Amino acid sequence: LKLQSRKTVGAEKAAESILECLEVTTQFEQQDNKKDIPALMQAYEAKNTDEFFINVLSRIRASDIEEGLLLLPFSSVCEILKKMSHLIRTRKDQTELLCKTVLFIFKIHQKPILANQTLLTTIHDINQGLESTITEVRDMIGFNLHSMQLLQNRIESNEGVELFYDATQEKREKTKKQQKRQLTKRLHVKMTT
Repeated sequence: LKLQSRKTVGAEKAAESILECLEVTTQFEQQDNKKDIPALMQAYEAKNTDEFFINVLSRIRASDIEEGLLLLPFSSVCEILKKMSHLIRTRKDQTELLCKTVLFIFKIHQKPILANQTLLTTIHDINQGLESTITEVRDMIGFNLHSMQLLQNRIESNEGVELFYDATQEKREKTKKQQKRQLTKRLHVKMTT
């Protein structure tokens, strides 16, 4: 796997904000008085370290997050992985972001992670957490989709009106008509020349 690290301004800012987040989180967890929330956590409107880490990751642009993760040292990657096993189980609303981050970290640091024996239990926890969370989210989406379809069918049968207009069908028909017109124009031009 060869990934080029482009040191763009966005990637450097992403790496800096992740490193700063990890540093502030470590300091906050080591202090005795948990009521004194650091200024940076207050700026991100976070009440605990998990919320702070999620807020930092979610505010990084999608195009910069992978490049920022490439710039992190392996020790920071290990800290992130240790946080992920807990976050995956507690923050199911951020499953997509957490999955994307974990999978990219695994893709980049596969060999050093597997060589590090202390991370094996963490990897196992992350794997189990992702499987159960993704299954739960997929089931919830499927249930909601079928519930909405049932509701749509009932409303349409009771009122005799199409509830959700399928705009994609109309667009497909328009593009087919345009393609037919263009084809007939081309054939007409070929026949006249």
